[in-house]
Amino acid sequence: MHTIALTLATTTSALLLWGAGPLQDTQTPATTSSATTSSATTASPIAPLPPGTRPTIAELVAARKYMSDLLKRAESSEVSDDDKAAFIRQVKDLATWLDRNADPAPVLESIEVPKSVQRAAYDTVAGIQRALADDGARLRINYDPGLRVVTIAGRRWEVTDAREQIVAALRELEVRMRDEAELALKAATVELDWNGGTLEQLVSLIQQQSACNVVFATPSTRLVEIPPFQIRLVTPEVLFQSLNILSADTAAPLMVEVVKETAPQSSTQSASDPIASKTKPVIVIRQRLPELKHAFHDLSSWTGANDKGIASLVEAIDFAMQNAGSAELVSLRYHEPTKLLFVKAPKDSIALINEIVHTIRNKK
Repeated sequence: MHTIALTLATTTSALLLWGAGPLQDTQTPATTSSATTSSATTASPIAPLPPGTRPTIAELVAARKYMSDLLKRAESSEVSDDDKAAFIRQVKDLATWLDRNADPAPVLESIEVPKSVQRAAYDTVAGIQRALADDGARLRINYDPGLRVVTIAGRRWEVTDAREQIVAALRELEVRMRDEAELALKAATVELDWNGGTLEQLVSLIQQQSACNVVFATPSTRLVEIPPFQIRLVTPEVLFQSLNILSADTAAPLMVEVVKETAPQSSTQSASDPIASKTKPVIVIRQRLPELKHAFHDLSSWTGANDKGIASLVEAIDFAMQNAGSAELVSLRYHEPTKLLFVKAPKDSIALINEIVHTIRNKK
């Protein structure tokens, strides 16, 4: 079996390539002339080859890469003219060997790109194309993102090599993007087995899993009781918005509003503003205000309608409202000249205030 040995005196390794068919005017490798002082080997790199064998695609690719490397060395300003001449001779011999032993028939092949990497595939294919061109490949590679098809045209062995590289790279890209998508999904969502508690406790638990901005409109909103539930792979925004429904029939219904960044619309800045895409919304939670009613109490006949008595009455009402969680919704005003106590509060609170006033007035 014949081999082609391409060697440089400046390296310690040799590249062995198998070929097919006897080459015209080939001789056994000659030893380097004693008169040659160049650091590059000037002996013919091609040895006689027996008929009936052909090089593998891997060997052809290795030969092409080696030829490309020789050309780069020949173009270097750091090598002597003798070295350059030696490199060029080896390149010519190697090019002849490739033309005679590689199938020159041009072929056209196509690769269907997975939909999941339809856009990202462009950079991957372009990178492989640049690397092949740098290695001296004579190929035409085109990618149509709309059709999701890569076409490769060129010599059969080079097309086969390029196809294998692109298919492997696309498979790796698909796996990497799937893993990244799963990580991104996990980072943007929460999974929770909530056993019940205050809204403040729920927010703290959610923020341990996913970064989110939550604002309580009033201090009492923090203390609203949230019943038990279970969720899986839900974004904080959707979870908090579901509290509108979850608390609808409770004594303290909630209102949740998600405020998002809005990108300015102009000729120089599109809606896909990079700032807007990287910021997180603000989730504002407040209690749904009940309908407020007005009432008043005539305290002119009450013997305790003095500064101390009125202060005690207001203190008792405030204590009851704090206990009921509606203190922030209750307004009391006492008009001294007329001895009238004006009340603005939810209907349930007004009923409780009426009972308190009646009890204290009749207290002996």
